[in-house]
Amino acid sequence: MLRHSDGLREAIVNSIYQPIFSTDNKVTGILIILEEITDQVLERRKSEKDQHMLSMAIDAGELATFYYEPKNNQFSGNALLKSWFGLADKDQLDLSAAISSIIEEDRQRVMAAITDALSEESDGNYFIEYRILHAQSPNVRLVQARGKVFYDAKGKAVSLNGTLRDITEQKAEEQRKNDFISIVSHELKTPLTSINAYLQLMQRQAILTGNTNHHDITMKSLRQVRNMKNLINGFLNISRFDSGRMMIEREVFDLKELFAELEDEFKLRINSHQIVADLTQSLSIAADPNKISQVVQNLVENAAKYSPIGTQITFGYLPTVNQDIEIFVSDQGMGIAEEDRDQIFERFYRAGKDKVGTISGFGIGLYLCREIVELHNGHIAVESNSAGGTTFKVRLPAQ
Repeated sequence: MLRHSDGLREAIVNSIYQPIFSTDNKVTGILIILEEITDQVLERRKSEKDQHMLSMAIDAGELATFYYEPKNNQFSGNALLKSWFGLADKDQLDLSAAISSIIEEDRQRVMAAITDALSEESDGNYFIEYRILHAQSPNVRLVQARGKVFYDAKGKAVSLNGTLRDITEQKAEEQRKNDFISIVSHELKTPLTSINAYLQLMQRQAILTGNTNHHDITMKSLRQVRNMKNLINGFLNISRFDSGRMMIEREVFDLKELFAELEDEFKLRINSHQIVADLTQSLSIAADPNKISQVVQNLVENAAKYSPIGTQITFGYLPTVNQDIEIFVSDQGMGIAEEDRDQIFERFYRAGKDKVGTISGFGIGLYLCREIVELHNGHIAVESNSAGGTTFKVRLPAQ
């Protein structure tokens, strides 16, 4: 207990006791030296508690931890990591011992990722997925690695530390889900195709007999079949995105021709709104025409869905100052609140749930638009306000 203000406080000290000798070598007193280390001990205890909590979190998350020192090429990790890689239970190993357990097709990618993370131009972040297979384990293990480079005072990379997570079962579950979506989508499209054909026959008969009531009913039915097809295709595209099978087939084409065809199609299909195409000039672009058409269709159909009947929907394109191309779709609808604008491109998100009422949809159209645009190295954004009116802008590189 040490004096403090008008009372005492508890302290932790290092104490040194030394005898004081007289000239005839007799002990005449004791020298006591006290060094207070309260703050240091409390900080150490906090650090130990944090380390314990981190260790518990790593164990609970079934994470393997690793560190790599490029200076001496030494690699090590916790017991779980060594068991995954089939490594000996030593403190440190050469990095090549761990690399040898990685499937041959993935080794170069892993080495390149480590080299990139340690390079001077890097931000120090390390992220990669790869497969492990070694003699002690007959099954391939898929892992996801995340790490961070630590630097010395001179900015030189000292170590790469991080964690590995086993995602084998997660990826298998995702594959099963995607396979299920693909099968169901295919099976659902088969009867829909037949229904669509029967409705078209009924529509032709209604036109020939002049039965306007039947014609209107078949038109509405065909529109619903088309909406159902779009939903099915949307889920199928999500499956393709997740499995990495969604590809774009670039070709050089004229946007004016594509948009003129879309204008004719929209005017036939969307009778509830005024469709205006702004086709000012011919403009060539190297992109996938089918995917670009899908983006525009999604945006225009969304505009029709969320705009009052009879209002105008405008779509078009124009060149930008940096030689990109901007595609736009504008409506006079309910608008999008500010808090929704950053999330409307997320999967299954629907803005303004309290206002959309019975408007159908699963919230995947804008997500698909964003994925297609990003596959083209482009960007999609929205300008709107809750008072009304929305404009979607798609920025694409011309080449």
